[in-house]
Amino acid sequence: MLGIQFSRGSTHVTSASPDDNPRIDPQFFSNRLGLESMARHLLALEQLPSTSSLSAFFRENGQGLPAELTVTDLPSARERLRQNAMTTHHSCGTAAMLHREKGGVVDQDLVVYGTRNLRIVDANVFPVIPQANPMSTVYAVAERAASLIKGT
Repeated sequence: MLGIQFSRGSTHVTSASPDDNPRIDPQFFSNRLGLESMARHLLALEQLPSTSSLSAFFRENGQGLPAELTVTDLPSARERLRQNAMTTHHSCGTAAMLHREKGGVVDQDLVVYGTRNLRIVDANVFPVIPQANPMSTVYAVAERAASLIKGT
């Protein structure tokens, strides 16, 4: 995928009750580079059916998107993304391993800032979303956490 996101959202506890939902604000496209990379990606996807190597896999005059959703240039791609983009799966980065002053939540030893023995060991520590299924990277984080906990 060509689109890489650099925006930083937030998740906050809203009450002391574990039954209450947190406040989640993904802040999609708050970093202009994320919007630009996704708009270019969307534009490239729109052009796939007309490429010589892939056109045989698409029906001629097959049903595409309604005209109001078709993008033909970067400004229309940016606007379509602002109006319609959403996340689907592979959530990560909500507790990023970054310096605290840059919005990080855990240090290089996976310890939550301000605590002594609370670690986060999952995809939430990724500062940037991997461009593939994150499972193997999660395994690597878990192996590192196991070594840290065991002291090896």
